[in-house]
Formats: sequence, C-alpha cells, structure tokens
Amino acid sequence: MGAPLAIFLLIAVVAIGYLVWSAINGNRSLVLPLVAFLLASIAALGAWHAWGESQSLPWTLGYLTIAVGVVLAAATGWVRGKNSVS
Repeated sequence: MGAPLAIFLLIAVVAIGYLVWSAINGNRSLVLPLVAFLLASIAALGAWHAWGESQSLPWTLGYLTIAVGVVLAAATGWVRGKNSVS
C-alpha cells in the first residue's frame, strides 16, 4: 500500500466517523453536506467501476449501499441537528 492510498483511506475513515458522529449527535454544519456529497460520489464511482470492469453485482451493490448509507447518515444528522456555525 502506497502512502497516497494510506492517506486517502485515513481521510475516508475520518469522514465516515464524522458522519456517524453527526448522525448520533445531530449537526447542521456546512461541512456535513460537503463530506456526504464527496463520500457518496466516491462510492457511486466505485459502484460504476465495479459494474463496468467486471459486472460484479455484489461489489456494485456494496458500493451503492455505502453511498445510500452516507446520504441517510447525513440526512439524519442534518434533521436532528441544531443550527451551528462552522
């Protein structure tokens, strides 16, 4: 594993942790939709690649599940959140 991949995975783990934290505690920060959009886009591109490369239905559905889960976590955090400035 190269250094760029390790840094990318670390950023992804931190972003997913932020989404889970905001879904539990509620957060209306402007960072929340940005993080959700980026993670959902990456997961959707992963699903597209998995389908286009090998037509692997399990990997495609796995990536799509992650994309939907990210959007649902962000929506939950936004709805439960209070207005905050960041």
